[in-house]
Amino acid sequence: AESERHRLPAVERRRMERELHDVSAHHLTAVVVTAGAALGLRDRRPELAAEALEFAVETGREVTRALGAVRAPAPSREDAPSPEERLLDLVAGFRRLDQRVDCEIDPLPDGTLADAAYGIVREALTNVARHAPGADTRVRVRYGDARTDVRVTSAAP
Repeated sequence: AESERHRLPAVERRRMERELHDVSAHHLTAVVVTAGAALGLRDRRPELAAEALEFAVETGREVTRALGAVRAPAPSREDAPSPEERLLDLVAGFRRLDQRVDCEIDPLPDGTLADAAYGIVREALTNVARHAPGADTRVRVRYGDARTDVRVTSAAP
């Protein structure tokens, strides 16, 4: 029992490190996609290029804050956004990249299930932005007693 008590913090730390890696990779991809879009828009739509660059800068700041959070104390449960708010914020970020995303999210319980749903949606939206930029995309997260269904679909580019 004593060894298990010491093992659990290490397991949680590794899970958090993996999550931070995934989040950082996602944000870096968003910065690269956004900067590429800004380059393509700079002559035709300079106002959109400026908006895209502002998003890239803010995304970089978010990564910096996330890396700083590794050393900072965790926010209280009351301060933390709900799983639905986290997913809606993620979708809003992709919409700012000019991705057309329709979203329906059922309330999710906090914890591993919400983290998994977030990771799946983040990865899928990153793939759409990378491989089918601007494609109509649907995000559906349905939570039930027996199963959870996470679907992200997009039209062909």
